[in-house]
Amino acid sequence: MGPKQRWYRNKPVIELRSLPEEELKFLEIGQLPTGDLYFFRYNQINSKLQTLQVLAGKDYVILPPEKDEFTPHIRWSTRYWPKPLPSMGLVKHVEWFLEACIDVEERHRFLLACFVLSTWLIDWLSVAPYIALVGLPQSGKSTSLKTLQLICRRGLITSDISSAAFYSACERLQPTLFIDEAATAGQQKALFHLLRSGSTRDSIVLRAGQSYRVFGAKVMSFRELPNDDALISRCVVIPMRESSRTCLKPQDVLLEANELRAQLLRYRFEFRPPDKIRGIHLLRARNRDLYSSLAFSLGEDFDSAKRL
Repeated sequence: MGPKQRWYRNKPVIELRSLPEEELKFLEIGQLPTGDLYFFRYNQINSKLQTLQVLAGKDYVILPPEKDEFTPHIRWSTRYWPKPLPSMGLVKHVEWFLEACIDVEERHRFLLACFVLSTWLIDWLSVAPYIALVGLPQSGKSTSLKTLQLICRRGLITSDISSAAFYSACERLQPTLFIDEAATAGQQKALFHLLRSGSTRDSIVLRAGQSYRVFGAKVMSFRELPNDDALISRCVVIPMRESSRTCLKPQDVLLEANELRAQLLRYRFEFRPPDKIRGIHLLRARNRDLYSSLAFSLGEDFDSAKRL
């Protein structure tokens, strides 16, 4: 038996995911200071933005997600950047933000910045990029997860997650999922299987007569790389080390993070895909998949694409 049909003003309520993918690219869930959720809708024809409590079609309506065990812990969009953004420079802005919060090598910080942009364009991608943060305790892995959650799209952090919660959260809300110490999860074998499945858009999970999509960008932290070559091949691996810096204060950058998220939301709505992805013929298999997703997300920032 499927879920009970809801009604709103004599029209059936359908799930947001029921809309065509082309429409989803120009929608985002926002959150008011009260905690209530609503919609941003961008009109690509006239470049106008609407904020709506309800999306109404001719024969249906779509309501924001109902409050559940996930929604209070997801970092939703809260505002939209009011000025047009240059196509270049956003990656550099993200890099500066990351540099203020976490201590990693410059090239790894750049890869993380490219990943951040890709989370805002996940509806465009056929392969979801993954990040694996690897390091000993006190090497900054948890700080990095919290920092990335501030600026990735719909960030949700967990230190353990059941299979049922995993596919339910991914199907309903498509978060950027952060899993701290993934190798110590209570259902590691099942979790790793879902992670492997969730990197490609066409993969679904079947449970009790229902189908679930677990596709989406994900970040995992490990003390050491797990013995799972198939999972690691889907990841950009970032080595972590204990920092000697004393100025790392991610709790002091919330205002800047909110401004950057507003810019990234505008980037999502105004994104124009590149004509082609340069250099892809130089790579093989998983590296090519990861590169194509990250390079695609850079749009017309060809300098960053060349650096990537």
